[in-house]
Amino acid sequence: MTPEEGLDRLRTAIGQFADSHIGQPRFPRSNKVIHDAVWGTHLLHRHEVAVLDSPLLQRLRYVHQTSLSYLTYPSITHSRFEHTLGVLYQTERLWRALSEKYISKEDFLPASLNPKIRLAAILHDCSHGIFSHTSEEIYRLFPEVEACVGSGGRFEGMSPSEVLGYLILTSPPFERFFKELEKQAPVLEFRPRDIATLILAERLDKLQEYQTDIINGPFDADKLDYISRDGHYSGLPLGIDLDRLWYATEVQLMSPAQVQELEEDHLRLVIGRSGVNSLEQIVAARMNLTASLYHHHKVRAAECMVKGAVEYAMKRGLDIAGRRVETAVDFLWMTDVSFLADAERNSDSELRRLLGNLLHRRLLKRALVIAGVSFEKPDETDQKPGIEQGHSARYNLINYLALLKRTSEGTKTLRELAEKICKEANRPCLPEEVWIDLPDLPKTGDLSRTFVNIGTSDKPEFKTLSDFIPLDQWGKQYAINKWRGHVFCPPECVEKISPVARNVLGEVFKITFNKYAQSLANLPPQ
Repeated sequence: MTPEEGLDRLRTAIGQFADSHIGQPRFPRSNKVIHDAVWGTHLLHRHEVAVLDSPLLQRLRYVHQTSLSYLTYPSITHSRFEHTLGVLYQTERLWRALSEKYISKEDFLPASLNPKIRLAAILHDCSHGIFSHTSEEIYRLFPEVEACVGSGGRFEGMSPSEVLGYLILTSPPFERFFKELEKQAPVLEFRPRDIATLILAERLDKLQEYQTDIINGPFDADKLDYISRDGHYSGLPLGIDLDRLWYATEVQLMSPAQVQELEEDHLRLVIGRSGVNSLEQIVAARMNLTASLYHHHKVRAAECMVKGAVEYAMKRGLDIAGRRVETAVDFLWMTDVSFLADAERNSDSELRRLLGNLLHRRLLKRALVIAGVSFEKPDETDQKPGIEQGHSARYNLINYLALLKRTSEGTKTLRELAEKICKEANRPCLPEEVWIDLPDLPKTGDLSRTFVNIGTSDKPEFKTLSDFIPLDQWGKQYAINKWRGHVFCPPECVEKISPVARNVLGEVFKITFNKYAQSLANLPPQ
């Protein structure tokens, strides 16, 4: 499928979805005050309430922010809708901090900019599918998505959900919705495409880059909310000095003379020297959440079960949650609730069983653990493609494995290997119940590109955050000591799957597993 064909296919499907989920805005009589369990009370304007009350945003009430982690951390049941309100709050706090600091600089902080950034905060997650980032992994299996975000695509290297959001906000139904919104809200001095560009982080004008940084940047409102909110509801202790971060945030003009890698002037959000400790706390909190929550093996097993149910339905042309899945956009018609409801109402008994296992927490178990300590040191000369030279062979291998599922080819390879393992184990279960799960490594690249002003506000001098915090070293240490990949299967099949997985993956990736490949999964060594 060509990039043009993929984009046309997505636009057509998005148009149908938007027609159903946008409609006409419904305005309340007055502004509304909402109380949030994490951030407290904040004000919503009438036009913002009208957007939040649309079916497009209301469906986010039924999409869990942290996927299926509630099956492991019982109190972490908050939704994408709650997160949306939190991002709006953080956006407003950043805006107020900047407005107080640059009270005389109306040229780059005009009052008319505030409504645009607030609406971008409200709409930034409008395209998330079932179980949040779990559906993000499924999206890339569709050729139309890969054609758009893969090599040579219009949105190469971008997140599939952000691309879907961009297409929603630039669709004719949303354009019509926005025109009705303008009639009641004359402060909206911009177009829907302006909001879509902020969310997608398409920095077309380098002198407006600071606007994008608030919504989609190194220390944006999205990160500030999800890290704090996920930590709060999971009960994991995290400490971030947000007051200091807001106070230390600056808008600075950066020139090629000041920053060598720039080719033209940029107007960016930067952090003052006094805010470096707050950014260090954000990095540590994100790594803690990744290891303890997002990559917890039971959470990952449950997410594989969602993908397994979808794969089973798609292979057999079955409806799921009342829809035949033909494009990535079909997942936007679903919620977590409608998806799991098929555990009782789907016409296919095997699909009901797969979903029932998920609904009643009969989770897949670990048959093999792939980690820095679970295999003998690979050959130092075995350099995997796409990995920079000069790192240890152990780190090279882990990095290679973590990058595999970022492409449709890598995802396909992992599924073929899982099916091979199932077949060589004499098919003790469905192939859709055997999964090789290799999660991403924590992201440090975005924060490493954060600029720190070590000078004064009037005479700035810039360094990167990496000059203060060893982000690269932290990332490598996490990979070697904390990263975990797994082979999952039903509990009754572990004894048959485990030795076969050990042999198949050992042969394919040219590694020799040791006793920890089993003992970390609470299995006897082989």
